[in-house]
Amino acid sequence: HAHNNFLFRSPSFVHLQLFSKDRISLIYTSLAYLWLGFLFCIDGFFSVPKQRRTRFRRWACGMDSPSDADQDGAKKRIEGSTGVMEESEAQKRRFPRPSDDVVRKASHWLEHVEHQAGIEHVEVVDVEKLTYDDFFLNYMVKNVPVVIRGVTENWKCRQEWVDANGQPNLPFLREKFGNGQAFVHRKDTQTGQDQVEWCRFDAFLDHWEIDEKDPWYWKDWHFVAEFSEYGAYQCPVYFQDDWLNHYYDVTRRHSTARSERMETSDYRFVYMGKKGTKTNLHTDVAKSYSWSANVCGQKKWLLLPPPYAGFLRDRYGQGTASTFDEDPTLFPNIESAWNKALQVYQEAGDIIFVPSGWYHSVENTKDTISINHNWFNAVNLHWIASHVNLEETQAERAIEDCRELTSPEEFQQLVQQNVYANIGINKPMLAHLVELAVHVQSSCSMGREYSATETEELTAWHRFIHAALQKANGVPGCFAPSVM
Repeated sequence: HAHNNFLFRSPSFVHLQLFSKDRISLIYTSLAYLWLGFLFCIDGFFSVPKQRRTRFRRWACGMDSPSDADQDGAKKRIEGSTGVMEESEAQKRRFPRPSDDVVRKASHWLEHVEHQAGIEHVEVVDVEKLTYDDFFLNYMVKNVPVVIRGVTENWKCRQEWVDANGQPNLPFLREKFGNGQAFVHRKDTQTGQDQVEWCRFDAFLDHWEIDEKDPWYWKDWHFVAEFSEYGAYQCPVYFQDDWLNHYYDVTRRHSTARSERMETSDYRFVYMGKKGTKTNLHTDVAKSYSWSANVCGQKKWLLLPPPYAGFLRDRYGQGTASTFDEDPTLFPNIESAWNKALQVYQEAGDIIFVPSGWYHSVENTKDTISINHNWFNAVNLHWIASHVNLEETQAERAIEDCRELTSPEEFQQLVQQNVYANIGINKPMLAHLVELAVHVQSSCSMGREYSATETEELTAWHRFIHAALQKANGVPGCFAPSVM
């Protein structure tokens, strides 16, 4: 997070520290630089380099954090008291709900278990044999990965984006989506360093067809937002309890100004890369879940259970390995990490569920197109809240020198802007997001009569959500009392 502390990265400030001889002059000049830096930061210096922006999509699109006025306005438009979000509309978004027996078992896991250690392989399960209850309890709640086979057979993209040889249908993709835009990742031919550039999809396809030695990787394409009418796929029921993308859908739907920011804000992506393109070790944004479906091609996944994440730290405890091939003199436990990693190949049509906090690397072992969502809900909310809280603490430390130059409210606003720049979410946004999700959960219980069994199940489910909120609320200051 040192990259956010602009004052201490400034060459002028370093020059001041090194070459100012007069102590009093140094103090006054330093204060002057701090004041100028503060004025500059208010005007937006917390924006990050383009390479940094690509990891977090909203920031990658050059968008600012939603202002307090934006969030308050959206909240007022969505609240039932305004009459804008009517009961019937809330019922259109019905999160799936597990059975009462599964909820009771899940409550025990939520209370007593964080992660399972000692997992030896990633299970591969046929969709016809996997109920929502099974997935919820055995994978989502237990935070264990799984590959689900046979989900995507009837998807439109499986039929139209793939040619008869199982390869990407380049002519169709170019004709239908050539004006799409996203970031492309490539290697600099001179330095070998990763480069990130904004690119049109047809330009990416041009390179795909002519250059075999320098493959580009098309990442984080907001396809659903950009081509919302196409209907490329249906989100599988296992992943529909998605509070994160629900927030963006509702905010966009009730926005009076359908701005570019609102239209492109979600965590639904399309990836496309040739054989050999890869993504290094990372955990997903804000410790969220993710799922990834191969439209065509094949991926090799290496996943490390969270209890062993410490093996990836360098000898100084400051850096994290980007691959399992790091120098063992700098990363003394990298071999132990490799021994605990799980390897699985994802075939065309397979979907993989990646749980919270699992480091993973991904390599396209064939030319591949994939669809990817980040998401979270009540089950892993405490992971999200903990991560946001950690980012807030680090952001406060990074701009501590600005505290005395601002009011407490202004300082916290700067902190939250910095947190949002780093991970695409902050505490005010998280609290609003949770409030909207809880509103839907309660709204879906209205509007019809329930049997005694259904009423008991609904009550058990609401108790589970309340317990999840309490666990997340154990992280100081994450939610206002109204959310609980």
